Amino acid sequence: MLLAATGAGGRNHLPHLACRPLDHQRRSEADRVAATTNSVGDKCAAAETAAPMIEILNRSAYGNSIETPRDYIAAVIELEKERIKRLSEVPEMTAYFFTPTVEYSLDTLVSQKQKLTPAAVEGALTAALDALAAVQVSDEAATEERLTALVAELGLKNRGQLFMVLRAALTGRTVSPPLFGTMRVLGQEARVARLGAARTWLRERADNDAGMD
Repeated sequence: MLLAATGAGGRNHLPHLACRPLDHQRRSEADRVAATTNSVGDKCAAAETAAPMIEILNRSAYGNSIETPRDYIAAVIELEKERIKRLSEVPEMTAYFFTPTVEYSLDTLVSQKQKLTPAAVEGALTAALDALAAVQVSDEAATEERLTALVAELGLKNRGQLFMVLRAALTGRTVSPPLFGTMRVLGQEARVARLGAARTWLRERADNDAGMD
């Protein structure tokens, strides 16, 4: 993976700012993590936050060569900052934000904890795609309101049943940052694509299982 922070006009560089540079080599690991994650709201956040993350991500093997807006990187860090303890954790912990697709498994999409069948999960994904079609991904409150109403419409016992399905579909994982923030950062296109991809994965698996009977 080769990441570049995209500045104004799409140029792949971090613009010069009158900021005191972070000396990441001399700081302890904990201090470097704190300096990286706590700089998000700062005037110099774009440059200071993006730089160490780009350096770490460039050493990883996720995806192909891409250009990543520094504001997007900062938004990812803002979501993940409570979970990041070491900078070396960044690539694995944030991979689903930087790859075009995610991998699914039956255990992830159809969690036994939520007590839903594959067919129920597929139905929930279809309903969520329809319900969210008119909701702007940037409006977390409206997203939460619509999905909370959908829980009752689907006859589910609680929000966790639906939200776990959506989390798994969006990230390929059962643990991630807050669901609505994750949707917002991923964006509308990725939200639709991943919910649809998860539904397709379940359908294809069901077809394969039926063919083996």
